[in-house]
Amino acid sequence: MYATENTWTVTWDGSLYGQRGTPGEEITIGKTFSWGNAYWHIPAIYRFPEGIIIDFCIEVAPEPVRAFIDKWDLLHEEQHRYTAVQRQQIENEHPLHFDFSAELHLNGTIVPRKSSSSQSWISAECLEIDIPYEREQKDLLDHYHLDPASCWSFHRVKFPHKDGGTLHSLALHLSARPTKLPAETIANPKPGDIYHLTHPLTEKPYTLSVCEVEQKVIDPSHLPDELEYPTHFTAMTFTLSPDLPDEAFSLRDSNEGDAARRKDGKTGSAASVGIIGGAVSPVLMVRQPKDEPRLHSACSALRFKEVPVTWQFCFREKLLEDVSLDLF
Repeated sequence: MYATENTWTVTWDGSLYGQRGTPGEEITIGKTFSWGNAYWHIPAIYRFPEGIIIDFCIEVAPEPVRAFIDKWDLLHEEQHRYTAVQRQQIENEHPLHFDFSAELHLNGTIVPRKSSSSQSWISAECLEIDIPYEREQKDLLDHYHLDPASCWSFHRVKFPHKDGGTLHSLALHLSARPTKLPAETIANPKPGDIYHLTHPLTEKPYTLSVCEVEQKVIDPSHLPDELEYPTHFTAMTFTLSPDLPDEAFSLRDSNEGDAARRKDGKTGSAASVGIIGGAVSPVLMVRQPKDEPRLHSACSALRFKEVPVTWQFCFREKLLEDVSLDLF
């Protein structure tokens, strides 16, 4: 059963986009704290036989949101073709973008998050046009008595824990995920090429040495027959000095790959295929020589033919300290 109009329910099998199942027990928390450049509100939690749901309502003043929209001309974004670096900058600078992990401490037991859903509310002051707000957004503002003149990022997070006992203590540990910080680009590298990189925050220098660059082709036989898929990609191995762990940086194709196309030649949308996180994910197996600098590898996006690749190097850094707080 889905929630009907003017009925506030939170269910374990629902999300911020709709509810189904049995409503949970709402427990008022009323916790507010500052983290980063925003005010975080935890108005309530919801208890279920399956676990706990927590609503995070993150408040941002309209002025930085409006400045961000104006800077990138986002009200007319269909008129722009943002580069990969610009898209990353837009994500990094978005005042309502919050990428965090949450860990619940329930009666002394650590409970990791299972899943989450999110929505945002941009106040009318930030927009030159009227947009139709979703009913769920308005319900959140109304139920929690939040100011519609502010901008909001809503996150509903599930913590599975089958414990029907009394809640003696409840605490949270929040951790910001690393942010990608674009550095230099590497255009059509060749084996033996050396590139000098600079960390955009610390200004620490790094050296990237290209070892191998190969053109490769994937086997599309396991993919659906109705579409023709791009199969060509570039694989590269390289070293870094000083070295960094894989989670501290990324090297990716700075351009999008080709979209799959229909075999019948007709126009129309078709699924795009990506190297990372897409339907096809080639993995480059690297043999690590003994007593040699550690090899790293990268694969470009998929294309229908070989093309020169420009790579984007990004450092990954946590820009916020972790925060811990007691809910009760």
